[in-house]
Amino acid sequence: MISTSRNLLHGTALDGLRVLYVLNSAGGGATQGIYEHVRSGHTNGIVPFAVIPPSRANHDRLTHVFAGVRSLPLPWWDRDIDAGFLRKAAVTYGRLRRKETLSVSRRKLRELCREWGIDAIHSGTAVTLSGALVAHELGIPHIWHVKECIGRTGRVQFPLTDGPLVSLFEGLSHRVVVMSKFIGRPFFQHGCNNVEVIPDGVDGEIFQPTGSRHMRDALQIGDGVTLAGMVASLTSNWKRHDVFIEVAAEVCRRRRDVHFLLVGPQPKGKRWPHDRPSHYYARIRALAESRIPADRLHFQDFTDDAADLMRSLDVLVHTCDVEPFGRIAIESMACGIPVVGPSTGGIAETVVSGSTGLLVDPHSPAEYASAIERIADDDTYRRQLADQAVRHVRDHFTIEQYASRIEAVYRSAGKSSRGRIETRTHQDVGA
Repeated sequence: MISTSRNLLHGTALDGLRVLYVLNSAGGGATQGIYEHVRSGHTNGIVPFAVIPPSRANHDRLTHVFAGVRSLPLPWWDRDIDAGFLRKAAVTYGRLRRKETLSVSRRKLRELCREWGIDAIHSGTAVTLSGALVAHELGIPHIWHVKECIGRTGRVQFPLTDGPLVSLFEGLSHRVVVMSKFIGRPFFQHGCNNVEVIPDGVDGEIFQPTGSRHMRDALQIGDGVTLAGMVASLTSNWKRHDVFIEVAAEVCRRRRDVHFLLVGPQPKGKRWPHDRPSHYYARIRALAESRIPADRLHFQDFTDDAADLMRSLDVLVHTCDVEPFGRIAIESMACGIPVVGPSTGGIAETVVSGSTGLLVDPHSPAEYASAIERIADDDTYRRQLADQAVRHVRDHFTIEQYASRIEAVYRSAGKSSRGRIETRTHQDVGA
């Protein structure tokens, strides 16, 4: 059954605008901001759909909040600068054998857009090219939401120099959205005309400063003990878990009233060439066992209730010096937990040193240790940081603020392509 396209710009709402979110996974930091936005209900009439790479992990949680979810091949087009030649060749061969190619991805994504009657595509990552190309082919607006630090000085690099790379993003997008100024550096440097900084927001109904003892009780950590935690994927060596362990070791040498928590899922063992995450995790565990008493550093898998875990901490420690944005910092501050982090990267844009936490030299474990001890030694100061952190998030990083700015991007995209959108027809799938 074919139905005429709705007026997608009726009144103040984007009534019935069908947005397809192209995600790099069902979980992870790049997906979390989009997931939280859709789950919160602050979508003002948008009908959200999602496509993810083939995976069983976390798939179910998306189906509960999106109108439709489909797994399709979404090959990454960035260069794996850490892999050797043989590993790269093996990974490429595996993708070809599984037909995870750009041409297959584009064909299936075009078919899905027609099946669902998609009006706009929102690529939630820089590393997938399919969404941008298909939006261009179908003549519908494309928003490229860049959540990685890209370019020659970034962690994520592509087979293009920065000037042509920025031109490609600009030309294939109605708007390039970056989460932080740190991410946006190559776009600003090369004169991108449609780039906008929109930081993630947190849901104030979930992340509240209500306190919790669940994690402390589970670890048998009593009163008078400071719990400092790092929450970051244990498969990512760029997060610098080794620095966190060195910081913990330095504090543990001087005192016994501070415990440390490393939160992240233990990677499953995989065969070569996909075994790097498990090897990295094994190195981190071995380093921790050699540097810190077993009862002072605790490893904890991710939990379904991230807010409850955050509220069990006294201080969040984030040692990654090239963090693109660091959503974990605003979640922590929303829960009233001050942050000790690096004076570089996206963390330095969300944490106000001396007000909502402390920023230190990212290459100095001693400065990290001193900052943790300063908070541990002065409960009045810790509460002051906590109160100011909560206010800071409410003023700058709420889900409502994020939703309002993303909605403005969609509205602008709809107006710029209004003739095409309103005269298109699409299949009614009942969503």
